[in-house]
Amino acid sequence: MCNLDVFLRRFNEIQYWVVTEMCLANALSKRSQLLRKFIKLAAYCKEQQNLNAFFAIVIGLSNVAVSRLTQTWERLSSRFRKMYSEFEMLIDPSKNHRAYRMYVAKLHSPILPFTPLLMKDMTFTHEGNSTIIDGLVNFEKMHMLAETLRTIRYCRSRPLARYVNVGGCNEGRLWERALSSIFARFVCDSVGCSLPLCHSVFRLSALHSP
Repeated sequence: MCNLDVFLRRFNEIQYWVVTEMCLANALSKRSQLLRKFIKLAAYCKEQQNLNAFFAIVIGLSNVAVSRLTQTWERLSSRFRKMYSEFEMLIDPSKNHRAYRMYVAKLHSPILPFTPLLMKDMTFTHEGNSTIIDGLVNFEKMHMLAETLRTIRYCRSRPLARYVNVGGCNEGRLWERALSSIFARFVCDSVGCSLPLCHSVFRLSALHSP
Protein backbone atom coordinates (compact mmCIF):
# COMPACT_ATOMS: atom_id res chain seq x y z
CA MET A 1 0.00 0.00 0.00
CA CYS A 2 1.45 3.38 -1.01
CA ASN A 3 1.90 6.26 1.42
CA LEU A 4 -1.00 8.18 -0.11
CA ASP A 5 -3.39 5.27 0.50
CA VAL A 6 -2.18 5.03 4.09
CA PHE A 7 -2.69 8.77 4.55
CA LEU A 8 -6.23 8.64 3.16
CA ARG A 9 -7.04 5.63 5.31
CA ARG A 10 -5.76 7.52 8.34
CA PHE A 11 -8.22 10.32 7.55
CA ASN A 12 -11.12 7.85 7.69
CA GLU A 13 -9.76 6.26 10.86
CA ILE A 14 -9.68 9.61 12.67
CA GLN A 15 -13.13 10.53 11.42
CA TYR A 16 -14.77 7.30 12.63
CA TRP A 17 -12.69 7.26 15.81
CA VAL A 18 -14.43 10.51 16.77
CA VAL A 19 -17.86 9.04 15.98
CA THR A 20 -17.10 5.80 17.85
CA GLU A 21 -15.83 7.50 21.01
CA MET A 22 -18.86 9.79 21.12
CA CYS A 23 -21.33 6.94 20.64
CA LEU A 24 -19.62 4.67 23.18
CA ALA A 25 -20.00 7.26 25.94
CA ASN A 26 -23.22 6.31 27.73
CA ALA A 27 -23.37 9.12 30.28
CA LEU A 28 -24.48 12.55 29.11
CA SER A 29 -21.81 14.28 31.20
CA LYS A 30 -19.09 12.13 29.66
CA ARG A 31 -20.36 12.78 26.13
CA SER A 32 -20.40 16.53 26.66
CA GLN A 33 -16.87 16.37 28.08
CA LEU A 34 -15.71 14.35 25.07
CA LEU A 35 -17.37 16.80 22.71
CA ARG A 36 -15.46 19.69 24.27
CA LYS A 37 -12.21 17.73 24.05
CA PHE A 38 -12.73 16.96 20.37
CA ILE A 39 -13.46 20.61 19.61
CA LYS A 40 -10.27 21.56 21.48
CA LEU A 41 -8.37 18.90 19.54
CA ALA A 42 -9.70 20.26 16.24
CA ALA A 43 -8.62 23.75 17.28
CA TYR A 44 -5.13 22.45 18.10
CA CYS A 45 -4.85 20.68 14.74
CA LYS A 46 -5.91 23.88 12.99
CA GLU A 47 -3.34 25.86 14.98
CA GLN A 48 -0.62 23.36 14.01
CA GLN A 49 -1.79 23.57 10.36
CA ASN A 50 -2.70 19.89 10.32
CA LEU A 51 -5.78 20.54 8.24
CA ASN A 52 -6.19 16.91 7.24
CA ALA A 53 -6.77 15.84 10.86
CA PHE A 54 -8.79 19.02 11.48
CA PHE A 55 -11.22 18.11 8.70
CA ALA A 56 -11.42 14.50 9.90
CA ILE A 57 -12.38 15.55 13.44
CA VAL A 58 -14.94 18.17 12.41
CA ILE A 59 -16.51 15.87 9.79
CA GLY A 60 -16.69 13.18 12.47
CA LEU A 61 -18.51 15.57 14.80
CA SER A 62 -20.93 16.50 12.00
CA ASN A 63 -21.76 12.83 11.39
CA VAL A 64 -25.49 12.21 11.89
CA ALA A 65 -24.74 9.73 14.70
CA VAL A 66 -23.15 12.60 16.66
CA SER A 67 -25.12 15.62 15.45
CA ARG A 68 -28.41 14.02 16.57
CA LEU A 69 -27.22 14.03 20.22
CA THR A 70 -29.11 17.26 20.91
CA GLN A 71 -28.83 17.14 24.70
CA THR A 72 -25.06 16.77 24.43
CA TRP A 73 -24.74 19.74 22.08
CA GLU A 74 -27.01 21.85 24.28
CA ARG A 75 -24.51 21.51 27.15
CA LEU A 76 -21.80 23.27 25.16
CA SER A 77 -20.86 26.74 26.34
CA SER A 78 -21.21 29.69 23.98
CA ARG A 79 -17.43 29.74 23.50
CA PHE A 80 -17.35 26.16 22.20
CA ARG A 81 -20.46 26.73 20.07
CA LYS A 82 -18.74 29.69 18.43
CA MET A 83 -15.57 27.67 17.82
CA TYR A 84 -17.50 24.84 16.21
CA SER A 85 -19.51 27.25 14.05
CA GLU A 86 -16.25 28.72 12.74
CA PHE A 87 -14.99 25.21 12.01
CA GLU A 88 -18.15 24.41 10.05
CA MET A 89 -17.72 27.54 7.96
CA LEU A 90 -14.14 26.55 7.17
CA ILE A 91 -15.08 23.05 5.95
CA ASP A 92 -18.10 24.34 4.00
CA PRO A 93 -17.89 22.66 0.56
CA SER A 94 -19.88 25.38 -1.23
CA LYS A 95 -18.23 27.20 -4.15
CA ASN A 96 -15.65 24.42 -4.43
CA HIS A 97 -14.44 24.80 -0.84
CA ARG A 98 -13.83 28.52 -1.33
CA ALA A 99 -13.52 29.28 2.41
CA TYR A 100 -10.90 26.57 2.90
CA ARG A 101 -8.91 27.53 -0.19
CA MET A 102 -8.78 31.18 0.87
CA TYR A 103 -7.66 30.16 4.36
CA VAL A 104 -4.87 27.87 3.10
CA ALA A 105 -3.63 30.55 0.69
CA LYS A 106 -2.68 32.70 3.70
CA LEU A 107 -0.69 29.99 5.50
CA HIS A 108 3.04 29.35 5.43
CA SER A 109 4.52 25.88 5.11
CA PRO A 110 4.70 23.30 6.57
CA ILE A 111 1.03 22.42 6.07
CA LEU A 112 -0.81 19.11 6.15
CA PRO A 113 -3.57 19.94 3.64
CA PHE A 114 -7.01 18.39 3.28
CA THR A 115 -5.82 15.54 1.07
CA PRO A 116 -9.18 14.31 -0.33
CA LEU A 117 -9.73 17.74 -1.89
CA LEU A 118 -6.33 17.66 -3.60
CA MET A 119 -7.14 14.20 -4.95
CA LYS A 120 -10.50 15.44 -6.21
CA ASP A 121 -8.86 18.40 -7.96
CA MET A 122 -6.38 16.16 -9.75
CA THR A 123 -9.03 13.57 -10.67
CA PHE A 124 -11.39 16.17 -12.14
CA THR A 125 -8.55 17.82 -14.05
CA HIS A 126 -7.30 14.51 -15.44
CA GLU A 127 -10.66 12.95 -16.32
CA GLY A 128 -12.35 16.14 -17.45
CA ASN A 129 -9.70 17.16 -19.96
CA SER A 130 -8.14 15.24 -22.84
CA THR A 131 -4.39 14.75 -22.69
CA ILE A 132 -4.10 14.92 -26.49
CA ILE A 133 -6.11 17.33 -28.66
CA ASP A 134 -5.78 17.13 -32.44
CA GLY A 135 -2.59 15.15 -32.04
CA LEU A 136 -1.02 17.77 -29.77
CA VAL A 137 -0.36 17.73 -26.04
CA ASN A 138 -3.00 19.62 -24.06
CA PHE A 139 -0.66 21.96 -22.18
CA GLU A 140 -3.57 23.70 -20.45
CA LYS A 141 -4.34 20.41 -18.69
CA MET A 142 -0.66 20.01 -17.80
CA HIS A 143 -0.60 23.51 -16.30
CA MET A 144 -3.68 22.76 -14.16
CA LEU A 145 -2.13 19.53 -12.86
CA ALA A 146 1.15 21.34 -12.22
CA GLU A 147 -0.67 23.98 -10.17
CA THR A 148 -2.02 21.32 -7.82
CA LEU A 149 1.40 19.67 -7.59
CA ARG A 150 3.00 23.03 -6.78
CA THR A 151 0.51 23.42 -3.94
CA ILE A 152 1.53 20.02 -2.56
CA ARG A 153 5.23 20.83 -2.90
CA TYR A 154 4.76 24.17 -1.13
CA CYS A 155 2.96 22.48 1.78
CA ARG A 156 6.01 20.28 2.37
CA SER A 157 8.69 22.81 1.45
CA ARG A 158 9.77 23.11 5.09
CA PRO A 159 10.33 20.29 7.60
CA LEU A 160 7.36 19.54 9.83
CA ALA A 161 9.41 18.46 12.86
CA ARG A 162 9.80 21.04 15.60
CA TYR A 163 12.85 20.47 17.78
CA VAL A 164 12.42 21.09 21.49
CA ASN A 165 15.18 22.65 23.56
CA VAL A 166 15.82 20.04 26.25
CA GLY A 167 18.21 22.20 28.22
CA GLY A 168 20.64 20.37 30.47
CA CYS A 169 19.21 16.85 30.06
CA ASN A 170 21.91 14.23 29.74
CA GLU A 171 21.82 11.41 27.21
CA GLY A 172 20.50 8.86 29.71
CA ARG A 173 17.49 10.98 30.70
CA LEU A 174 16.72 11.75 27.06
CA TRP A 175 16.76 8.04 26.24
CA GLU A 176 14.44 7.28 29.19
CA ARG A 177 12.10 10.06 28.11
CA ALA A 178 11.96 8.75 24.53
CA LEU A 179 11.22 5.20 25.70
CA SER A 180 8.35 6.35 27.92
CA SER A 181 6.75 8.22 25.00
CA ILE A 182 7.14 5.21 22.68
CA PHE A 183 5.60 2.94 25.34
CA ALA A 184 2.63 5.26 25.78
CA ARG A 185 1.98 5.41 22.04
CA PHE A 186 2.32 1.62 21.71
CA VAL A 187 -0.22 0.95 24.46
CA CYS A 188 -2.71 3.44 23.01
CA ASP A 189 -2.40 1.92 19.53
CA SER A 190 -2.80 -1.60 20.93
CA VAL A 191 -6.14 -0.82 22.58
CA GLY A 192 -7.59 1.16 19.72
CA CYS A 193 -6.95 4.68 21.01
CA SER A 194 -9.38 4.64 23.93
CA LEU A 195 -9.32 8.20 25.24
CA PRO A 196 -9.45 7.49 29.01
CA LEU A 197 -6.64 4.93 28.76
CA CYS A 198 -4.56 7.19 26.53
CA HIS A 199 -4.79 9.97 29.08
CA SER A 200 -3.77 7.61 31.89
CA VAL A 201 -0.83 6.23 29.94
CA PHE A 202 0.46 9.65 28.94
CA ARG A 203 0.13 10.85 32.54
CA LEU A 204 2.15 7.80 33.60
CA SER A 205 4.82 8.47 30.99
CA ALA A 206 4.99 12.10 32.08
CA LEU A 207 5.86 10.99 35.61
CA HIS A 208 8.98 9.29 34.28
CA SER A 209 9.99 12.25 32.14
CA PRO A 210 12.31 14.98 33.47
